[in-house]
Amino acid sequence: MPNLNTYTGPTTKLVVTFDIGTTYSGKLIISLYRSALTGPRFPSQAAVGGEAKVPSLLYYDKAGNLRAAGAEVLAENMLEAALTEGWTKAEWWKLRLRPKHLASSINSSDYLPPLPAGKSAVDVLTDFIRYLFSCAKTYIQEHHLALTWTSIEDSIEYIFTHPNGWEGLQQQQYCRAVERAGLIPRTPEGRSRVHLLTEGEAGPHYCVPNLLSAETADQAPQGVVIIDAGGGTIDLSMFSMTRNPISCEEISPAECRLQGSVFVTRRARTLLQKKLEGWEHYRPDEIAEFTREFDQSTKLVIKNDQEPAYWNSFDLRHRHRSPDTIYFSAEATGLFNDSIDAVISAFEQQQKSATIPITMAFLVGGLSNNDWLWSRLWSYFKEKNIKICRPDNHTNKAVADGAVLSHVDPDNHLVASRVATALPLRDDEDPAIAMLTADVAQWNHADAAKAQQITAVHRQNESLQRDLSAASSRVVELQQCYDAQSRVFVLLREELKNKESLIEEHQQGYADQSAQLASQIEQWKRSDAAKAEELTASHKKLEQLEQRYEAQSAELSSLREQLQKRTQQYEVQSYVQYGLICALPVDIDDEEHIRRKNHWEIDPTGDYYVPGYFESKLRMGANTREEMQFRDPFSLIRSNPADFDMQIVRILCYRGSLSNPQLVDEDECKCLPFFSSRS
Repeated sequence: MPNLNTYTGPTTKLVVTFDIGTTYSGKLIISLYRSALTGPRFPSQAAVGGEAKVPSLLYYDKAGNLRAAGAEVLAENMLEAALTEGWTKAEWWKLRLRPKHLASSINSSDYLPPLPAGKSAVDVLTDFIRYLFSCAKTYIQEHHLALTWTSIEDSIEYIFTHPNGWEGLQQQQYCRAVERAGLIPRTPEGRSRVHLLTEGEAGPHYCVPNLLSAETADQAPQGVVIIDAGGGTIDLSMFSMTRNPISCEEISPAECRLQGSVFVTRRARTLLQKKLEGWEHYRPDEIAEFTREFDQSTKLVIKNDQEPAYWNSFDLRHRHRSPDTIYFSAEATGLFNDSIDAVISAFEQQQKSATIPITMAFLVGGLSNNDWLWSRLWSYFKEKNIKICRPDNHTNKAVADGAVLSHVDPDNHLVASRVATALPLRDDEDPAIAMLTADVAQWNHADAAKAQQITAVHRQNESLQRDLSAASSRVVELQQCYDAQSRVFVLLREELKNKESLIEEHQQGYADQSAQLASQIEQWKRSDAAKAEELTASHKKLEQLEQRYEAQSAELSSLREQLQKRTQQYEVQSYVQYGLICALPVDIDDEEHIRRKNHWEIDPTGDYYVPGYFESKLRMGANTREEMQFRDPFSLIRSNPADFDMQIVRILCYRGSLSNPQLVDEDECKCLPFFSSRS
């Protein structure tokens, strides 16, 4: 690194560099004290890929309010809140600031993720700058206790880097976003503290130490190309670099291609959708998860076109790994072909106007970490006898480091001259016209809002006038109604007085009649007392008759019950049969046997029987003779021969209402023992 001069300014100053990228952004803080240069120091940020950088992501709610930014967007609780409340994620928004003529694979804005409703790319840029500034302020207040924020906030120098292809319109949009974010006041003094630097101009300050360490015999100027392969753009800058003193002169117009890391990821997403289409576990909403897995891991480890490359994509619900997610050779490495071709095309375009041959190439930026892209470019430049180098440390913050080094020591500013590259501005790209148009649009928007407010007030006044007119009419109607009711009330009061006079007259007549009625009532009472005594005697006689009636009724009921029992007994005992109890072998086709399964018995041979069957031998009314015998074969099975010495068979007599009883429990308590037989 060149020898930096000691800072000797009269006051403490702070230099803050913002490198806002398409996918990741970083900030670098340099604190300048009265006699020393300290830094660089990184603010306290969550590490992304080992770097103090944050994703260029923002979440907006449905009302257009910023809810999260940077690494907070990737937090699990934020992802859940976004899904639940319908937040919109702003990503790749920086590419919407690109000049319209810039060559790219973007055919239309539909290729890019949509912006939140009601937000422009400059609005999102403003919110993100405000977020980065708040992080920087917090870091300074926590880590630089010797600094008082109020003493330095009005003198902070801000450096913003942008791609080589960004022109006057884009630079004015950056400056406008810085003002709107509140970093500086809208005054010439405030704007003088904002410095814009192309990524191509910042690159040499980072790559100089590597050039100085290279072994070169002569001190002649060297042709150097710096390739910054970032998230959205690939920027190429060619310089003629001398060593004593160290100086760089641009020798060819800077080139910018929209073929950065995000376009590799976009091609991977398209390929993944094609390969997983028709897979049974495929779900469209899982493509985003698989694409993020590729962007964060697989893309970084693709080395060559011989080894298979894959990413860990599987169904999130059933944890099934997809066999189609393995990419072999050309499929994986082919995702980088357009970006590699863009580097080669831009380099060859610059070579046409370069004044000296190129002998050294530096590859920086986040995409430079991919070994396949590095090996392809290394082979290309080797054929042209050009050395290529990836600087040490973290190449994806080379722009931020180079930008701050180019500012803190103006005497060692390496880029001595530039080559003009801006195209003539069209009316729709002129910065002044654009700013005036934006201001007019804001004023028109404010006037329209005020006009809408005035219109709303007028409408409200008209509504109030209508309400007041209606209320006045209603008051008149109520007054008329009140007058009519008052007249009716006077008439009713006069009528009431007349009725009160009549009531007084009637009350006197009622008093006379009441006296007469009282005398008659007293006579009726004496007559009623005599009749009551006669009625009491009649009641006593009636009670005696009722008691006799109840006793006779009870006796009649008892006789009826006896008659009913005898009748039932006669009806129930209408059938008499003699037989014995036996068990039948189980018949699985007999529903009654299946219903009595819980009562089955098993004999010593292992056969199942249904017990409780009544086998009738002699029915009532059957013709018999004195010496007639009834025979039927029955069998008994015992496991012990001694059990056959004597068997007692009990003959039952059935008396009941069934003409052909089959089971003993069909008519309970009707089978009674008749006699027992021994054998």
